[in-house]
Amino acid sequence: MMPINKEVIREYADKYDKAVVGSFDEYGEKELKEWFVNHKYLDKENFVRLGRWKSRRPTKHYESNDDRLVRDITKLSLLSEDEEARIKILFTLKGVS
Repeated sequence: MMPINKEVIREYADKYDKAVVGSFDEYGEKELKEWFVNHKYLDKENFVRLGRWKSRRPTKHYESNDDRLVRDITKLSLLSEDEEARIKILFTLKGVS
């Protein structure tokens, strides 16, 4: 059994960091962070991108959400100070589970 300690975690984190250099993960994360600097919600396009990064299978569900609903639900979620409420609010959107 592989030991789980700080050194092992750092080793695998370094491998991941090297693997994503120049990849969609690196650029996608950077673009989403920049989006959130100026916006306190996700639009449908960014919601679908984020969902597809997590799991591509439910893409049709992500895309079936109305743009206005995505904006309103993600804004409401981000305004909540309660972490459990933030997550449960997002379950309103199709494809989020």
